Amino acid sequence: MLTGATPGYAQPALDATDSASEDPRAHSRREFEFGARALEGGRAFEARSHFERAYALFPHPATLYNIALAERALGRPVQVIDALERYLSDAPPDARERSFARQVLEEARARVAKLTVTVKPASARLTVDGEPALQGTAVRVNPGARVVRLTAPGYRDEQRQLTIDGGAEVRLTIALERRPPAPRPEARAPTPRASALDDAFWSVTIASGALAAAGAVMGIVALSDARAHNDSATAPDEAARRRSRGEVLRVAADISFGLALAGGATAVVLATREPSGAPAASFGLGGAWW
Repeated sequence: MLTGATPGYAQPALDATDSASEDPRAHSRREFEFGARALEGGRAFEARSHFERAYALFPHPATLYNIALAERALGRPVQVIDALERYLSDAPPDARERSFARQVLEEARARVAKLTVTVKPASARLTVDGEPALQGTAVRVNPGARVVRLTAPGYRDEQRQLTIDGGAEVRLTIALERRPPAPRPEARAPTPRASALDDAFWSVTIASGALAAAGAVMGIVALSDARAHNDSATAPDEAARRRSRGEVLRVAADISFGLALAGGATAVVLATREPSGAPAASFGLGGAWW
């Protein structure tokens, strides 16, 4: 009863010359025997893995029967029902395990739970323990802890963890919460520059331009006086006067150019500065000069 390895289902014994890689039936029988020993030893999870490999290599009703017994030991009546229904469909009518298989099948049907989930919106995707499920339709689930997950475009994901008793029928109605629309970036109106900054900027700019122009004029006159002083045709008194004036104008031109350069730098700072509400007189050198 434990392994279902009755004479009617026994596969041929392995011969020492058999090669599992060349004979799928021999390989299947080997996995079947490993599973039978694991199930007898109480290692149901290991047994199920061996039986599943055996069935994949060579489908046999006896293997389905033993898969059901392993699933029964693991407490998974849904999988027991699936395996035994296939077994009863494939096994010969006179198979002696049929009676016990029907008994285990009825036991599993009594233990299996049913879960019905109704969701708003109806387009939501429903999974139970990671497997897709139809909402509004009863889903067979194993007793114990179950995880229900719902997703829908434009709605927040929802996940519920339930503990369901064997044989229970549970109904859930879940309304998903709409996801708030993504905020649109606000168009920021350009911040008007404070009038004090405007006044200071234009005052410094105009003053710097005037200083640059004055420096250029004084420089030209200074160069003219220098040429006149160096000209042998200029009278000595006139040459001395032109020399004296040229030196003064040269120094004045240098000062004007220096002030114009400083004013230009101040104007650049004012042009890139955010309004702060400070009076124009506080804006650096430009405010002190003008």
